[in-house]
Amino acid sequence: MKSIRNKISLVILLCVLLSTWLVGFVSIVKLKKSISKDSVQIMNLLCSENAEKINSLFSRIERSVEILADYSVFNLKSVEKLESDKNYRAEYIKNIDSVGLTIAERTKGAVAVYVRFAPELTSTKSGFFRVKNYDTEKFDIEEAEKVLEINESHPIADKLKELYKNTGRKASDGKNTRKTER
Repeated sequence: MKSIRNKISLVILLCVLLSTWLVGFVSIVKLKKSISKDSVQIMNLLCSENAEKINSLFSRIERSVEILADYSVFNLKSVEKLESDKNYRAEYIKNIDSVGLTIAERTKGAVAVYVRFAPELTSTKSGFFRVKNYDTEKFDIEEAEKVLEINESHPIADKLKELYKNTGRKASDGKNTRKTER
């Protein structure tokens, strides 16, 4: 009788262990699927949220650019005067620089502000360029002519040369300003 009791106890123990193992295995598989599904959902939500933040940032910057462009066009007396009168050009640049600086300081995410006139309009490289100094949180003026020239050794110079090779122009000839019509 002792051996039958032992055999029954052993069978019951094996059944309990087997069922425990089976329940544990199924639980782990289900949990893994659930966690994976939740992780994908959380990642998609985070991506969507960050995409909205980036789009919002770009929209604010785009709006600021449009404001500065509209202000610049509205306050331009004439293209001929800009082209021929150095004093008018200097005063116009100073005025736009002041407005551009104010706009940049109030635009979250702005890292630089610049205006450059098409080389066809002015005989010199006219304009301004300000870059945000993260130590002072101010936009420091940079020498426009240095910034506006394309350095032949700069990594982007090769890409620009490639873009311009079909136009018959060199990337560094100062004619890489895009015209936009309003």
